[in-house]
Amino acid sequence: MDYILDGILMMVDLTNIILCYTQILRKELCNNKRRIIVAYVGAAICSGIYTFCSTEAWSIFIEIAIPCIAVVFVINWDRMKTILLLPCAYVLESAVCIMCSYVVAMILDVPQGALADDKVAEIFICSIISLIMGGKFLYDRKKGAKNDKLGFSKGVYVSVTIAAISFLFIMSAVQAIGTDYKVPYNQTNFLGFLWSIVCIVFFF
Repeated sequence: MDYILDGILMMVDLTNIILCYTQILRKELCNNKRRIIVAYVGAAICSGIYTFCSTEAWSIFIEIAIPCIAVVFVINWDRMKTILLLPCAYVLESAVCIMCSYVVAMILDVPQGALADDKVAEIFICSIISLIMGGKFLYDRKKGAKNDKLGFSKGVYVSVTIAAISFLFIMSAVQAIGTDYKVPYNQTNFLGFLWSIVCIVFFF
C-alpha cells in the first residue's frame, strides 16, 4: 500500500510542478500527449523503484531528480533553462502545499508533523493545489488565453536557485523543530505557516 500511496503522491507533486511552470513561470506545455504519458509513467516507475530500494539519506535528492527528468519532456522550452528553474518550481509547489498543511493543522488543532506523516492526508492537501491550478489551466486553454512570456537573466537564475535551496532547508528545519524538540505544536504550526507565506511572497 505504501508503494501505491508514494506513487500517487509523486504524480500529484509532478502535476503541481508542471502547473507551476505553465501558470506561474509562464512556460508552455507540449501538445504531444504521448510525451506527457511517458513522463508520468516514467516518474511512477522511478518512484516505485525508489520506494522499494529506499535510502533515507538520499530521499530529498531523489524526490527532486524524478520531477526534474520528467518536466524536460513536457515543457516546450530550452531544456537546460527548464532544469535551472526546477528549484523555483519545486520549492514554490512545496511551500504552497506546506502552507496548506499548516492551515489544516491549525484548524484541526494537531501537529503538522502528524499530517506530513499521513500519506493520505498529504495527497489530499496537495491535490487541492492541483485542482485549483489545473482548473485555471483548463479555463485558460478553453478561452484560448496565452500567458505573457517571462524573461530571466543569469542573475535571476542564480538568485532564485540559491533562495530556493535556502528556503527548502529552512522549511525542513521548521518541520524538524516541531518533530524533534519539545516546542508546543501550535507555535511551530504558526511559525511554519508564516515562513511558507514569506517563501511564496518572495517568489512572486
